[in-house]
Amino acid sequence: MITNEYLKPMISVDKRRKRVNYAINELKLKGDSFEKQEKNLIYKDDDMALYMGKPGKDDGKRKGKNKIHDLTPIVIINNSEKLIYNEGDTFKIIWSKIYELDNELSLKGEDKAIRKLYLLIYRLAYMVDFECHEGSKIFLPSEEFKNEVIGIQKVIDKHRINFNVKGYLAFLDLLGWNEDYKYQYDTTFSNRYKGRLNCILCMISVPLKLKNLKIKKGTIINLDSIIDMCYTFSMSRGIYVLDKADMINLLDLEDN
Repeated sequence: MITNEYLKPMISVDKRRKRVNYAINELKLKGDSFEKQEKNLIYKDDDMALYMGKPGKDDGKRKGKNKIHDLTPIVIINNSEKLIYNEGDTFKIIWSKIYELDNELSLKGEDKAIRKLYLLIYRLAYMVDFECHEGSKIFLPSEEFKNEVIGIQKVIDKHRINFNVKGYLAFLDLLGWNEDYKYQYDTTFSNRYKGRLNCILCMISVPLKLKNLKIKKGTIINLDSIIDMCYTFSMSRGIYVLDKADMINLLDLEDN
């Protein structure tokens, strides 16, 4: 069960470095022509399939040692619903999914479930619960992490909310992997926050801050204004990421 013990992140970049090296040296990703993007299968199970499309929208924008290497994360859930990061508007939709879920669960008195999801996203950013399983060269979630996902999904399904926790987390994980591939291609990780950490932590920084607002039953938050604000943060030169002390304080399951 999730407790505040989950608030202890690991700051090692070893898993992230291995993932970037794996993408560069072993995946043998196809897709060098901008005329046609190739969809490379990364992982598949009964519920979803994970792909990296190549090239990504920013691939090759700069040349030489500053060349940008970019892919397109794609998650297909139950052979139908698709999450894909390809254009700015699509990213805005991804933002909106988590805020709409937050609003619906909070109004139904399930605030703890959404905080648990934020806590899993926080740990996903640091890859704390990810392991290299036997027979697979990519890091996958631990059994404990997967059990927590099932628990949160049950709460969501109870209220008939259309949100797939496993698929959303898988997409954020691929997005973080791509951000490291894009910004940590040299694998030095001189700035360990650049890439995966900044990308994923900004997803929960704004909603956590907004949860300081007193929300009364029946109150509807203006989602459009919130989404626009968060989108502006994400597209700005300096993305909005809470510092670690604020993040941990707002993720505290016992005090909120």
